[in-house]
Amino acid sequence: MKCPNCGNIVPNGFLCPSCGVDTYIFKKARNASIRLYNDGLEAALAQDLSAAATLLEQSILFDKNNYQARNLLGLVYAETGRMADALKHWIVSNSLVSENNPAAGYIEYLQKHAREMDQYNDAVRLYNQALHYLHQGSDDLAIIQLKKSLDLSPGFIDANNLMTLCCLMEHNEKRAQHFIDAVLRKDVNNPIALRYSQELGKERRGSVGKQKKRASGAEVAQGISVKKQIVRLLCPAINVLKRKKLAHWNIVI
Repeated sequence: MKCPNCGNIVPNGFLCPSCGVDTYIFKKARNASIRLYNDGLEAALAQDLSAAATLLEQSILFDKNNYQARNLLGLVYAETGRMADALKHWIVSNSLVSENNPAAGYIEYLQKHAREMDQYNDAVRLYNQALHYLHQGSDDLAIIQLKKSLDLSPGFIDANNLMTLCCLMEHNEKRAQHFIDAVLRKDVNNPIALRYSQELGKERRGSVGKQKKRASGAEVAQGISVKKQIVRLLCPAINVLKRKKLAHWNIVI
C-alpha cells in the first residue's frame, strides 16, 4: 500500500515507516475533508454563505492541505466583507500548490487593486471601533462608525448585522428591516439576521396587539360618550365624568 502522505510503500499494517503517519486515519480525515468541501460548495452555490463558511472551516480542520477548500473559503470571506481573512487563506493555498492554482489570480487582483483592499481594511477597523463604542454605551458614536464602515464596504455582513442591532435598540423597525434584508439577500440563512428578523416580527405582533387594544378601548369610550350625550339630553342635572387621558458570485475552483 502507498502512503497517501509521503508516497512511500507501507509493507505491513497502516503505519508508514517513512513519515510515521497512520494511513487509515489519514485517508479517513482526507475523505471527510473532501465531503465537507463538496457540501460547502453546494451551500455557497445556494447563497448560504454562513453554512458554507462553517463547512469549509471544518474541511480545513480535517485536512489543512486542502487548497480547494481554502480557495472557496476565501471567496466566501471576500463576499461577506472579510477580505483580510480571504487573503490569508489564498496565500496559504498558493504556498501549498503554486501551479494552476486560482489563488494566485485572486492575490494578483488584490495587489493590483490595493486601494480596494485598503477600503476593506478600513471598514473592518471602523466596525471594531463601533463595537468598542457599544461596549462603552456610546450608541450614537457606534452608529456613525458603522455608517462609515458600510459606505466603504456595503456587503460587510458583520457591520450590517451590528447596524441592525443598533436600529432595534433605537426601535427603528423600518431601518432595521432594511439591514436585515441586505444581509439575507447575500446570505440567505445568516443566523444572526434571521434571529433579528424573528425578534422584529415579535415586536410588530406586539405593536399590532397594542393597537387593537387601543382601538377596542376607543370603541368602548365612544359608546360611553354616546350614552353620556343621551344622559345630558334627558337629565341635564346629572354630572358627566371626565375621560382619562411604542449576491451571488461565480465560484471558480
